[in-house]
Amino acid sequence: MSTLVILAHPNMKESIVNHLWKRELEQENIYVHDLYETYPDEKLDVMHEQKLIEQHDTIVFQFPFYWYSSPPLLKKWLDEVLEEGWAHGSRFSLEGKKIALAISIGDKQYNYEKTGKVTFSLDELISPYIATAIYIKAHYAGYHAMFNVASATENQITADAKELAAFIKSL
Repeated sequence: MSTLVILAHPNMKESIVNHLWKRELEQENIYVHDLYETYPDEKLDVMHEQKLIEQHDTIVFQFPFYWYSSPPLLKKWLDEVLEEGWAHGSRFSLEGKKIALAISIGDKQYNYEKTGKVTFSLDELISPYIATAIYIKAHYAGYHAMFNVASATENQITADAKELAAFIKSL
């Protein structure tokens, strides 16, 4: 089974977490496709992206949680690549493929509970990704999240990167 990680971080130079995650995944021979590096002008090659998807059984979206969503290029990717006639409608190219998420979050985990300052759980906030997987007949396989990344040490991030790699390999 082959895995494709679609990385969407607009400022990788500043992200220790996503950088270490990417490095760990690449060391584990997991293919990481960096959208912002590939498309600095943010003009997607939809056919190329669709071919990449077709070549893999498992797709993992890796991104920082910005305002309870993903960075804009990942949203654009979803809008343009998962087009009608390829991902849904007359054809379901992702049918049966596994889709998972790898999310870095600056805030503390307890804030993503009903009693926390966000008042929504992470499961609730990522429901559009789950709904998308269902709609395109893919299998939503879960997520890996690292909370409180703003205060994490490099050792904590390195340990978490190994946990992320183990999560992805278990899919």
